[in-house]
Amino acid sequence: MIRKKSIVTCVLLSIFTCGIYSFIWINSVTNDVAFLRKDSSYRSGGMVVLLTIITCGIYGYYWIYQTSKDIYYLEQDYGFRSSDNTVLNIILAIFTAYVVPLAIMQSSINNLIDATQN
Repeated sequence: MIRKKSIVTCVLLSIFTCGIYSFIWINSVTNDVAFLRKDSSYRSGGMVVLLTIITCGIYGYYWIYQTSKDIYYLEQDYGFRSSDNTVLNIILAIFTAYVVPLAIMQSSINNLIDATQN
């Protein structure tokens, strides 16, 4: 079971903790997407955080690309009329240190949670 998260709270926590909460948020988004996909073999949030730290953030860009695509496909499966934000999220990640792309992805996940609970 997953719960909707307040985007404002997550952004503020990321700012006030100098980005440390962003790793917790990345973990949460990854696990939420795995739950929504109903895919037990999907990558784990802990592994994504570890690889992002080990590669000094480079893996994070790949993760944003792949997760944005996965969320877009999930939205299509649930019949949402959405646009593919993958390129936008990558560009924003370069200039905003993952916070804005995470907010965009969390917004989509919150909408998907609403769709699955109705």
